[in-house]
Amino acid sequence: MDMEACNYDSDATMDDGTCEYAEENYDCDGNCTAGEDCAGDCGGSAELDECGVCNGDGIADGACDCDGNVEDCAGDCGGTSELDECGVCNGDGISDGACGCDGNTENCPNWQDDPGAYEFISTLSGAIVIADDGSQLGGAGDALAALDDSGNVRGVGMQITPTFGPYEGTVVYEMTMRSNSEGDLIHFAYYDASEDEVFDIAESYSFIINDIIGNLVMPFELNIQTAVVQSIELNAGWNWVSINVDPDPVLYEDLTDQLASIGDAGLFVGSQSSGTATNYPQYGMWAGTIQTLAPGQMYRIKMDAPATFVITGMPVDVESNPIELITGWNWLGYTPQNPGDVAPSL
Repeated sequence: MDMEACNYDSDATMDDGTCEYAEENYDCDGNCTAGEDCAGDCGGSAELDECGVCNGDGIADGACDCDGNVEDCAGDCGGTSELDECGVCNGDGISDGACGCDGNTENCPNWQDDPGAYEFISTLSGAIVIADDGSQLGGAGDALAALDDSGNVRGVGMQITPTFGPYEGTVVYEMTMRSNSEGDLIHFAYYDASEDEVFDIAESYSFIINDIIGNLVMPFELNIQTAVVQSIELNAGWNWVSINVDPDPVLYEDLTDQLASIGDAGLFVGSQSSGTATNYPQYGMWAGTIQTLAPGQMYRIKMDAPATFVITGMPVDVESNPIELITGWNWLGYTPQNPGDVAPSL
């Protein structure tokens, strides 16, 4: 009776409930009447994205085309142009023989490695340089060098930027260090191009042939050496005192300057073999055979009253400042910056 039914019979006189109807979006012959989407679904809503992928996500975030390429520094999609160490697109970086992106500067050390001058090597496989504020250094034009006591260059660091591990994306230094003998004492220095200044490194290294130090995951830490303040509480009477800094020569010309912090409470200072000195408050000076306090020495200071002894200087490089011992008893100073157990210290 229903003309919309696929089995409609024009001769039928009553509805016997046997009418059959086409599936939604199809005619009675099974043909799609709503159109197919890109997935082949009749009446579906799937669409091609901008890359021609059915129901795809299109160009990925950060990419510039359907192949996942990104723009280079010149703005070319999939291009190969890169920023040099000076931040210039397709630039030549730091010129040969120059320090920093602006060419040679006033304090540029221009350290040069000399591989043929030394027989043996050891390798600094990974090292980081830490500023006095705790930040990691490694800017364009910065340089790390290994030097001997005479200032001869024993190695020049190369900057590496790891792509993995805890130091990923930061500057780690690799260096081949050179010497002609085992036990040679090596110091480090760092040139900060942004400050145009050369800094001493607190750590030193006793050369070991074929040694390998640090790596990209656990780098050897090198700290910019900065002045520290040593403070010692003194009691009335006798006190044992040693210093672990090289006193700042600008601040202290002599023993009177060095002991100024204890004022008139200080009476007398004595050493095992470097003499003594007495305080003469009425003349505003200490006088005697001790001219200055030195790291590694132990002193006895007699006080009339308690006071705080304060002295400022650079931390003592323990490895390069051995203490000579004599036969018999020794008044032994303590030069490290941190407390230590007796057995390892000796």
